[in-house]
Amino acid sequence: MSERLDDKTSSTLLRYLRNVRSSPHERAKTSRFATLIGELFCGTPAPTDFAAGVQTVIRIDTPLGPKRGRMDASYGNVIIEFERSLRPRGTRERSAAGVTDRASGPRRGKPADP
Repeated sequence: MSERLDDKTSSTLLRYLRNVRSSPHERAKTSRFATLIGELFCGTPAPTDFAAGVQTVIRIDTPLGPKRGRMDASYGNVIIEFERSLRPRGTRERSAAGVTDRASGPRRGKPADP
């Protein structure tokens, strides 16, 4: 059985897709996604929970020593990396490698200072 989205949800998602395509950089895309979560899950802890994982500073312990970095966003066990565009050659591969790297080992993280 196929479920259909209600008109309000469908409209919200279409508006998000239009806006995010024209977002000039990753920070704008992250911000727009946070707004989407707020619109779709208003009245729940989801927007606050998502915001807590934006620009998380991480440290991954590797056999070669610790690696430090930032995740654009994390929500539970999900790592979200926003890219300006996936069109330039190698962007998809670099993004996938970055997420794999960040998810590959134990990590300790905290939200980054604004």
